[in-house]
Amino acid sequence: MQEQRIDPRIRRFADVLVKFQSSPMTRQLEGRAYPSHSLDVSLHGMRLEVDAPVPVGALLELEVRLSPRSGRYRHVGNVVWSDAIDDDDGDAEMPGSLHDVGIRFHTHSNPQFSSWAQAVSSL
Repeated sequence: MQEQRIDPRIRRFADVLVKFQSSPMTRQLEGRAYPSHSLDVSLHGMRLEVDAPVPVGALLELEVRLSPRSGRYRHVGNVVWSDAIDDDDGDAEMPGSLHDVGIRFHTHSNPQFSSWAQAVSSL
């Protein structure tokens, strides 16, 4: 499969609060928030590890802290892929099961995009 990303990934562990704005396939998730962390970041998206099943197409609000000294960056984005992480301990579709999730940001409507771009370019 050919790489489709336009920006390089930067491995970065960052604290992320994930809030479900819209999830038509799983309405019970809407309005819920989950603490999470990034595995890598880029200018237009990130990969997260989340303790909940996250369906492709879900609209998420993200609050990202790249380091303890950095400010908080807010993003809205869509889930473009989601994979259950098999832990051999239970049902991967249950809350509390880990999922590897790819997010594409809605950068055109983000007033913080230029400060995010500066922060990412300095990583």
